[in-house]
Amino acid sequence: MNNTQFKKYPKYKPSGIEWIGEIPEHWETGKIKVYLENEQNGIWGEEEKGDENDKICIRVADFDREFDKLKKNENTVRNIKPKDFQKKFLKYGDLLIEKSGGGELTPVGRVGYFDWNNVEAVCANFMARLRLIEQNDSRYFFFLFKALYKNGLNLKSIKQTTGIQNLDTYNYFSEYIAKPKSLPEQTAIANYLDDKTAKIDSLIEKKKKLIELYKEERTAVINQAVTRGINPSVKLKDSGIEWLGKIPEHWEVKKLKYVLSIKSGDGIKSEEIDFEGTYPVYGGNGVMGYT
Repeated sequence: MNNTQFKKYPKYKPSGIEWIGEIPEHWETGKIKVYLENEQNGIWGEEEKGDENDKICIRVADFDREFDKLKKNENTVRNIKPKDFQKKFLKYGDLLIEKSGGGELTPVGRVGYFDWNNVEAVCANFMARLRLIEQNDSRYFFFLFKALYKNGLNLKSIKQTTGIQNLDTYNYFSEYIAKPKSLPEQTAIANYLDDKTAKIDSLIEKKKKLIELYKEERTAVINQAVTRGINPSVKLKDSGIEWLGKIPEHWEVKKLKYVLSIKSGDGIKSEEIDFEGTYPVYGGNGVMGYT
């Protein structure tokens, strides 16, 4: 649940955009494409040759799943012809949109932010570089594209024919958005979001570390209980098993084969397995169906 409360603007007006609703009175609406200076498709080039035309080639895999962070080590290097590099080079603040790939859980259409200075780079052919016209903050648009993606605006523009999703950017960039007219207000919003998301990311990392500690504790508790019991004052004896060490004095040591019975599963033909039935049929990968 989102309990974030923002200070209200003095006046609002209908945006005319169903998924947005009302917007501050001084904001404007327009199609995404009217704010783009250009869209330049990526390039794969040739194998690196060890010459001055070797450039870093940013791939979808260089971003994390949420497209928040760009990896800046062990990146792919490709040989790009000078004329192609002049058209397709990346600079700090460029937006990179995923045009091909995606999947059921992460549909194509994620947008990343190129925050790398003093590096000669292009993006790969499954992506495209987006540059904005003047008086538009690319960091603000980075967050705006996240909102578009979260609201599924990209889904209407996905085409899938051979198992790979492709984003029809002509259609996607015809979607209407709302934004502040002034560059300073866009930048202020982007700075606010950078600060807030950084704090949230920090909390997430702390929670992840705490979860890992609890997982370790859980494993230790289980291990202690099944190898030493739950009475901390019980007398111990040597088990004679190197990995096990000492065990409670009243415990016994046996080979597993003397305490387990093993029975192979029944042979059930595939035509006897259905989507519905009384009894589930288990295979190596879980439930195969019912019989």
